[in-house]
Amino acid sequence: MLNSAAAPLKRSSVDRQINKYKFVTVANVYVPTVNSSDVLKEKVYGLSARPPFLAYIFMALSALLLSSQILVLILLLAFLTIFTVIANALWANYKNNTEWYLGDTRVTASSVGFMVMTAFIMFHTIIPISLQVSLEVVRFIQAFFINWDQKMYDPESDTAAMARTSNLNEDLGKVKHIFSDKTGTLTRNVMEFKRCTISAKTYG
Repeated sequence: MLNSAAAPLKRSSVDRQINKYKFVTVANVYVPTVNSSDVLKEKVYGLSARPPFLAYIFMALSALLLSSQILVLILLLAFLTIFTVIANALWANYKNNTEWYLGDTRVTASSVGFMVMTAFIMFHTIIPISLQVSLEVVRFIQAFFINWDQKMYDPESDTAAMARTSNLNEDLGKVKHIFSDKTGTLTRNVMEFKRCTISAKTYG
């Protein structure tokens, strides 16, 4: 029952304040705006949290501009990928295995698919993505590599490594000592019969 309480909020008061209120720049002045209707009547630094009409217009224009910019970046990414694939196919057809060190340069379905993935990986950085999202994706992929690690496989018990969470991958390198206070954590929980006493007689 001691662990039934809710987990503590691991955010600072500044983070919680920023989550509740959004600040936009209007004429070089930071104007607080609300994130939900239930805090419209609250005060921020002694001022009403209700944003002025100009702030509403600014927020709408900012959202529209951001969505249009992201759409343009996605179209640009698609154009660069297609252009690179076509250029690579033309170049490979022009070479047509004329250079021995290039290997097989024939245009096949597998080579086109490989080039699409290569071009996408090269140009995907033009689309802005938050650092937190990038780290979560990296941790998620690292969890698969942990599960696939053959050096962590135990052939005796036929047990492979299992990453139950991907939030602690970077902390594994910090582990130097492991302390255990109960049987079964690091050792096998196996009980072997040695002796017993029945009616004042010892057996075993």
